[in-house]
Amino acid sequence: MVILWMLYGYPTAHMLYPVVLSYNSGCKGTDFSGNMQIFEEKTCKKGRGNKQIMRKNLHICKILTNFAPRMRKCVLILIAVLVMAGCNKPSAVEQYRAEKHAQDSAALVDQERTLAYYQAQWEALIPQVDSLLPLFRYEKNEKYQDNGFYVATGKNGLRVMVRDDGEGTVLIYRNGKRIENADDEAVDRARHLAIVMADIKELERRIQRSSLEVQKYQKRLQKSTNNGEVRK
Repeated sequence: MVILWMLYGYPTAHMLYPVVLSYNSGCKGTDFSGNMQIFEEKTCKKGRGNKQIMRKNLHICKILTNFAPRMRKCVLILIAVLVMAGCNKPSAVEQYRAEKHAQDSAALVDQERTLAYYQAQWEALIPQVDSLLPLFRYEKNEKYQDNGFYVATGKNGLRVMVRDDGEGTVLIYRNGKRIENADDEAVDRARHLAIVMADIKELERRIQRSSLEVQKYQKRLQKSTNNGEVRK
């Protein structure tokens, strides 16, 4: 009664108390009529209650008394449902693992797509190298040189050399003297070959890195699946 008075004031508390009393009586199995009669006598005797109005609400309160046990069952069922729902809800760790699994799956798809692109580019350049190499002669001094050269000759003592390490190095000589440039088809072919070989070497590096990334994400996903870290 004190709590009702603090929340709603005395007049409202005076009207709500029978309702609370009826629910409490229904849940505990006590005699509501007897409790209500005592409440009427005390309040009306002090002049704080209207006996006629309270008796009009008596029928409603009795209905609440009969409904209280059923209401209690409904509340218990609701609590059980909420508890079961809470048990099925993934924990913070499980949610983190699921998000990590989704990120790794997306990263794997992206790396596989990137790897396929690099491989397609590499395969497109190989025929160009195969068509250019017959125009050059391969030279290497096994005793003194770590890298060999693809060599082509041009007009007026021109000699063009492309190093075979794929770094794009082109050396031009005329009559044994190093020069920077020359207007000759041999020079154009040599530069074309050097560019294609450099592109192929770069693509091979990228293919290797992408392959390692693909393997890394595949191992992560396989590990999380085997350990049961992700709900199916």
